Amino acid sequence: MQLHLTPTFLSLVTFVLAASGSPLTSRSPPRSWKFSTVPDFFIYDAAAAGSSLPAIDGNFGLAPNVTWASLRSKLDELNRAGGGDGSAYKLVYAGRHGEGYHNVAEAYYGTAAWDEHWSKLNGNGTSTWGPDALLTPTGIDQARSVHAAWLAILSRPSEQDRAPLPRSLYSSPMTRSTKTLEITYAGILFDGPNHKDDEKIKGTKRVKPVIKEGFREVYGEHTCDKRRTKSEIHKIVPEFRFEHGFAKDDELWTTERETNDHVDERIQATLAQVWNDDDHDVIGITSHSGVMQSLFRVTGHSRIKPATGAFIPLVIRGTPVDA
Repeated sequence: MQLHLTPTFLSLVTFVLAASGSPLTSRSPPRSWKFSTVPDFFIYDAAAAGSSLPAIDGNFGLAPNVTWASLRSKLDELNRAGGGDGSAYKLVYAGRHGEGYHNVAEAYYGTAAWDEHWSKLNGNGTSTWGPDALLTPTGIDQARSVHAAWLAILSRPSEQDRAPLPRSLYSSPMTRSTKTLEITYAGILFDGPNHKDDEKIKGTKRVKPVIKEGFREVYGEHTCDKRRTKSEIHKIVPEFRFEHGFAKDDELWTTERETNDHVDERIQATLAQVWNDDDHDVIGITSHSGVMQSLFRVTGHSRIKPATGAFIPLVIRGTPVDA
């Protein structure tokens, strides 16, 4: 099914290219970028499609011959040099939300029946997955596992062995994504509902997560991918902030499913916005399977499908493209 170029679609393109949702000052005018993955830092970089890889590796998938200190040093070196063409490099911690009720339903009914029938409903009378599917107890535990992995890595005796924390955090507006990010980093980079200020890890700088429409899941047709209103989202994660221009209501969801080509255009544009607006070289993006697979396509990363709760870092090079 082809996606029509509706006013809603055009408003998304304008919004993604022009809006500024970063904690830093936006460069003017915005630049166009080409993205690629810098290989050999993580076990995921060259993994074959369909590879059996852990959702969360004990060292976040860092390659055996790489240390966090050497990665940090190489990232600094690359950004100082700029690749000779003004390239900017970022370590991106890409996380998929934990299991949601829609994931359980798809597994139960099978993908064919899910896509054809059940995904278009809000539930089955026993379970509810739309609009905006929530995390299951298993999904909450998966997010807690990423949080625990961070605590374990940050508690290592030598700073050389500790992963650098993200200095910017971005989330899809879907509840399963915002809550996964909240569980992952609360008590580490911000307070959160179950953490007091004095419980935040000493020496870490506070980060306020940013909700970006461009990182939402493939939208349309499936009710689980229809988002809540801006005010409802704020009530769920009041410590998060919205990017500039975030719409009050969901203006993107329709009864037609977004195509993969359009998703790739959207993720390309959203990454360009981040590269234009955010000078931090270590960032976190919590989103969805469809978004992460698009991220991998856009950056030339290995085509792996992340499990629910997966945490997959990668180093991305953004190269300016002359207009």
